[in-house]
Amino acid sequence: HKIDGIEMLKIIREMGLDIPVLLLSGYDDFSYAQKGLRLGAFDYILKPLDQKKFESILINVYKKLIEDEKKNSEFDTNKAISREKVLYDLLRGKNVMMMDDYILQYNLPLINNKVQVAIVEINDVVINYENLINNNEIDYLEKSVNDIIDKEMKESAIGCFYIVDCELGKKSIIAQPNLEIELSDFNNSFVEVLKSIIQKSNEVLKIVLNIGVGNAYNKVYSLNK
Repeated sequence: HKIDGIEMLKIIREMGLDIPVLLLSGYDDFSYAQKGLRLGAFDYILKPLDQKKFESILINVYKKLIEDEKKNSEFDTNKAISREKVLYDLLRGKNVMMMDDYILQYNLPLINNKVQVAIVEINDVVINYENLINNNEIDYLEKSVNDIIDKEMKESAIGCFYIVDCELGKKSIIAQPNLEIELSDFNNSFVEVLKSIIQKSNEVLKIVLNIGVGNAYNKVYSLNK
């Protein structure tokens, strides 16, 4: 059956779509306009269209979309920074008792399963810090190492992992298996991936990585050990 603009707007809102909606009507009915505005319509336009007014409304819609996109981008950036900070604090043993709350609040990539952490140090950053800074190469090197870690971890059978950027030239890899696996098998699998990361970094980037790996634990709450 046919539906009017108000019904369509209700459906859009019930679907959870946050998009600007303009209601176009051939009769001047304040109660109709009021219903639309209560449902979050951006504006109410009467026929026949006034071209200048219509163009002005479209410009305002465009400005709102740009502003919303900017806010969403800033929110995503801030959330990513917050997630990184929370994970870094957990690795250092801070607020471990709040881990369950943090996993939900920040959508942390952690599961209640075995866990193992490796610390990766980019040797070139430690040795050639000033040269890399002067040549604006540090960001490129950090990203390139992250890309290699990401690729090798995804191609492995580890399951879940997250890379946390720590101090300059250092990062942590949090690894967790998706499936049930013996602790020793999980440790061996992770060590093999780390060897592959070292090898690829040397072959592709011509750099040396120093990697230290902690013990594997049965529960994620041992993340900081």
